[in-house]
Amino acid sequence: MSGQALQRETRRTSVKLNETQLSNGKLIAELNEHPWIARIEFTDSLGDQQYLCLGALIAPRHVGTAAHCLSYDDTKLSAVVIGDWDSSNNITEQDCSAQGLCAPLPQRIEHQTVAIHPEYAVHKIDNDIAVIELARNVEIFDYVQPICLATAEEVSAALHVSGFLRPKSQRTMQRIKMPFKKLPTEECQKKVRHNTMATSNICGITDFNPMSGAALIEAHGEPRRFQLVGIAAAGFNSEPSLHLHTNIRLHLDWIQQNSKV
Repeated sequence: MSGQALQRETRRTSVKLNETQLSNGKLIAELNEHPWIARIEFTDSLGDQQYLCLGALIAPRHVGTAAHCLSYDDTKLSAVVIGDWDSSNNITEQDCSAQGLCAPLPQRIEHQTVAIHPEYAVHKIDNDIAVIELARNVEIFDYVQPICLATAEEVSAALHVSGFLRPKSQRTMQRIKMPFKKLPTEECQKKVRHNTMATSNICGITDFNPMSGAALIEAHGEPRRFQLVGIAAAGFNSEPSLHLHTNIRLHLDWIQQNSKV
């Protein structure tokens, strides 16, 4: 099968919430799971590209991420990559599963503007959220889909983290998903110790440490849909991994103003 024919074939795969995928307990996500995950590309002073953070596609032209990701002194934001499943290879190569199913090539799109929450301050784990506007709309199909924002009302639903693990973990270079155990603020503060966390953060643990900007998601409704609940803002080197997420529900108005969602 030619590359073009293969891409046409893969576009027919459905990305609707698959209950079997949701509950299969696997760390590595399947090719069409969590198709809103974005890898954020930065360029250093030597012109080399690095992928230092993640984001979540919330509209065809907008990606939500952590504000601290856009505050590095030695690198600058250059582009966003959507539809990448395996971070160990070049984005000019198709990602293929062990079963031989291949996804279309990832989309690399330069950014146009960046909106950082006005109350965010460097070195503070609060209001750590930003919205990147892309230079053009992404192409939406089975392997690239925006995620809905959480509703204003909190629901009792199982939470998961989706994205990629920090590279130093060496667990896998492919897109992952992990159950997230939410902890009370008081318990988290004891674990964080000398680092002061905001009561607005969502704190919890997963088996491994995700990259900054990873998506905290929930699935509920009828039919069930994934919603973006949080953005990974800080993590602490441990396994199980304790990490904090910016609470999307507290910033819905600001996100909508800056993304036209």
